[in-house]
Amino acid sequence: MSAPSTPAFYAPFAFIVRLLDRLSFRWKFATVAVVFVVAAAGFLHQIYAHYRAQAVLAERAIGGLGLVRDSLALMIELQLQRGVTFTARKGGDDFTARLPQQKSAVRSGIEQVEAALVRLDSLTALHPRWASVRAGIERAIHSTEDQSSAQSSFDTHTAAVNELLAWIVDIGDEAGITATSNPALYHLNLAQIRSLPSLVESLANLRGYATGTLLAGGRDAGITSELAGRVSAVDIVEGHTHNRIDRISRLLPDSLHMDDPVVRELHDAIRYVRNTTRSSTYLSPAPVEAADLFDVATQAIDAARRLHVDHLYPRSVAMIEAGLADVRRAMIADVLVLMSFFVIISTLFAAIYTSIRRSVNTINEGSALFAAGDLSVRVQVQSQDEFRHLGEQFNAMADEIASLVDAQRAQAQRLSGLLRNTPSVVFALDPHTLNCTFISPNAEALLGPADHADSLDLEHLLGSIHPKDRATLRDGLLAWRERGFVGLLSGTYRLAHDAAGQKWVELHHNAVLDDAGTVLEIVGSCTDITELHHAHTQLELAASVFSGAREGIIITDPQGCIVEANAACSDITGWSRDELLGENPRLFKSGRHNPAFYEAMWRSVKDNGYWEGEIWNRHKSGRDYAELLTIGTVRSPSGEVLHHVGLFSDITPQKEAEERLRKLAHFDSLTGLPNRTLLADRMEQALLQSRRSSKLVAVALIDLDGFKAVNDLHGHDAGDVLLKTVSQRMTESLRAEDTVARLGGDEFVVVMSALDSRSDIEQPIARLLAAINQPVALDNATVKVSGSIGVTFYPQREPIAPDQLMRQADQAMYIAKQAGKNQCQVFDDRQDL
Repeated sequence: MSAPSTPAFYAPFAFIVRLLDRLSFRWKFATVAVVFVVAAAGFLHQIYAHYRAQAVLAERAIGGLGLVRDSLALMIELQLQRGVTFTARKGGDDFTARLPQQKSAVRSGIEQVEAALVRLDSLTALHPRWASVRAGIERAIHSTEDQSSAQSSFDTHTAAVNELLAWIVDIGDEAGITATSNPALYHLNLAQIRSLPSLVESLANLRGYATGTLLAGGRDAGITSELAGRVSAVDIVEGHTHNRIDRISRLLPDSLHMDDPVVRELHDAIRYVRNTTRSSTYLSPAPVEAADLFDVATQAIDAARRLHVDHLYPRSVAMIEAGLADVRRAMIADVLVLMSFFVIISTLFAAIYTSIRRSVNTINEGSALFAAGDLSVRVQVQSQDEFRHLGEQFNAMADEIASLVDAQRAQAQRLSGLLRNTPSVVFALDPHTLNCTFISPNAEALLGPADHADSLDLEHLLGSIHPKDRATLRDGLLAWRERGFVGLLSGTYRLAHDAAGQKWVELHHNAVLDDAGTVLEIVGSCTDITELHHAHTQLELAASVFSGAREGIIITDPQGCIVEANAACSDITGWSRDELLGENPRLFKSGRHNPAFYEAMWRSVKDNGYWEGEIWNRHKSGRDYAELLTIGTVRSPSGEVLHHVGLFSDITPQKEAEERLRKLAHFDSLTGLPNRTLLADRMEQALLQSRRSSKLVAVALIDLDGFKAVNDLHGHDAGDVLLKTVSQRMTESLRAEDTVARLGGDEFVVVMSALDSRSDIEQPIARLLAAINQPVALDNATVKVSGSIGVTFYPQREPIAPDQLMRQADQAMYIAKQAGKNQCQVFDDRQDL
């Protein structure tokens, strides 16, 4: 039965479903409980992690604000050192005495900032930046001790102060001081890292420069303009600071007001310094002493510092800590809610588990009794859920199984009757031990008597097989098991109880698999095939003769289509068996035999029932081969032609041997030209044709001039190359029906027939001389020979034999040599030889 369909939305959870399917009911609930606890722990951890992250940010911000406070204090001391130094070098002796104490204050401020940095391990990224700032401060301190001008020292201090201003801004960025969603806290922190430091610097800058100017006494237009610019800078920065404090007072009315004493003191001091500086610029003498102006400006800067330390900084820390307390309270509330939810869910979970477990136990107990054989068991589930439906389904299934068991018993009785009367023995084997677990009742009739046939082990089962075949069957079964029972295992074996060993059975084994591919059992059959085996043996014998014969064998139907061919046939013809089946033997025709040959062959087959002889056929590759062929006829008992059988063997080697012997007897072995024997035959034919046609025959005897010198100088191999080359050239220069023969050495004979007159030889003779005169390239040299030719004709006035013609041509050839060689002389047949 297939699994019930799964809703589409379950697809993403298929893996989890398969995993839970491997667990028991108890472990499934335990897994869900663990997941729930882990989830709750995860939520708790998330809540704590959020709180911890807020705490870290708060600690970081508070630490950064403290570092800003210490850095601002250091900056104020450094500004005071700048003013003291500048004023002292402008002529203020009282300020000179204050300089050592001020330098000590700056050193103390540096130590305080570095101590704060050491405590704040979360702001280690600022350490490299602090090294640069301290280096600038050290240069400023050094400028108080060297002989540099007042303005140079002032500029050095100003550069150091500017670096401190940038350093305070960097602290705010790194510590996240302004990274808050609370606008009041944002403006509080921004006032501490930007507004107040900038105001303090503008005041300090004006303090130092204005005091030094008053002491110097000179106020030219440049100094006046510079003082005016610095006063304007103080106005601008004070305006920004005033706006910032005003905004803070509106956002936090209970913490800071514009009429607070420290705010009023700061405002009044700044106004006094600004006004005094302006009046001192234009009045002479100045309305105030330089020392008084310096002190008032210092009081303003101190008021700004107290505003920061006593009001802004504590309020910022308090607000950050209050925010962190709010986060802590929210965390506690979330934890309480989560724990309450956890208790409620756990209670419901335990109740559901108990209800389900009770229903499962009821069904399990009923199933166990039913599986033990009590088919009357039915279950009663008390719950009103799916388990009640499951119990009802179980009861329905139990009713159906009881009916099926009754039907199965009846079916088993019927199957037993069928197996008892079937001709084959059916059996089953255990796949692990190969012991027989079942054998049909008719086994005794075929295999002989056996005790307890349904529980035979492998060795008892093999006892039914002939001793000579037992090892084969045993090894086959064991090897099949090693391969995982893949495929069908079959074999034929003799029976042990047949003394003559002539009773054969065929065994088939096949594996029965479940849906997962696991082998459940081995089923098999045993069939008596004695008669079939004997017939098969006879067929195998005939087939072995057919396939093992060295002669090619082809079998055709009465229409001449090939129905079978053996391996020797393929070896001889080059055609494979598959290529030949369905073809006609005309496929082998070489074209060497005319139609009359084949008509006579098949007439003999039809009249006599066979034909035997030699025939030339064509190989698949295109070459011709000779074969000795015998064609026979196979007839039915009624005389009807069933098949034609061709038996043949390749006799090409014998034919080739005969051809080689013929060539050795009639052709020159070096040049391939006709020798004396074949020349005599050709001359006889030419003379006979001349007598019949009244045409002339010319016989030319050729001797090569200079051949001996080539042979002596270059060797016999070179001479052989020369002879073969000249022979080929002479043959190519003449007609195909003319004969060029070699007598031996460097002597050749040419027979030209069917000439109309003696002048017909002029052009052929000229071509012969030209062919002989052509240079011949050897391996290491090029040689050249000529030819002396003597010619005679047939017929003559008197009858003449071929040997006489040869002597006449030889005599004419010697005349050509005596006349200077490389020419032709014609024998005068009027001379008496």
